[in-house]
Amino acid sequence: MAFHAGYNAQVQIDDVVFCAIRWSVNESVEDLDTTNFCGDGYATRIRGIRQAEITIEMNWDETNNFNMTPPNAQVGEKVNIELFPDFDSNPTDQYSFTSVLVTGINFDVDVRGLVKTTLTGMSDGSYSIPVV
Repeated sequence: MAFHAGYNAQVQIDDVVFCAIRWSVNESVEDLDTTNFCGDGYATRIRGIRQAEITIEMNWDETNNFNMTPPNAQVGEKVNIELFPDFDSNPTDQYSFTSVLVTGINFDVDVRGLVKTTLTGMSDGSYSIPVV
């Protein structure tokens, strides 16, 4: 088996590398029901619109450029995001989103923890996923 370690992952937002601690992509497609009386009692379906939801979590690191961690992005603007599951072993296998609508930027502050920020967004237009 060939497992991949998460510590080799990488996040790029507008061509800037971020020191994130977690990212996820949730790809989905609309299910369009085409069932009719001629289906002999079986449901039929076709694929609708594809989309992906992206979540990136990072710690706020002031030793890094302030505009880089957290990302200098505003809710409602569009950014380019590249997500690499294993940058060291496969630097060409990535989720590539040429346009992501930033739908949320959240800060999480705990008296006994690090200040964390989370960016969420939705794909805007076509995108590519790594070949696994």
